[in-house]
Amino acid sequence: YSCRFGAIEKLGPATYRVTESCAEGTVAGRQEEERRTSIRTYDVSDEENFSAQSDSGWANKARFCAQSSLPKPWIGTAPPERP
Repeated sequence: YSCRFGAIEKLGPATYRVTESCAEGTVAGRQEEERRTSIRTYDVSDEENFSAQSDSGWANKARFCAQSSLPKPWIGTAPPERP
């Protein structure tokens, strides 16, 4: 996925409502972009952690990981290219 932030609205000290537009590279077996727009609420708990929930109910949490702490093949390499 490739996502872009549109409007960003601050709701509280560490909470933001974001309009996101995301593209996925393959549609019906062809290399095309299908763009979807959604609204997500981000809670930034500190400099290394956040959680997000979309208007459709999808939720996730993420944290920063130093590249040196990642397993191979991610150390010192570029992200893999899509076929």
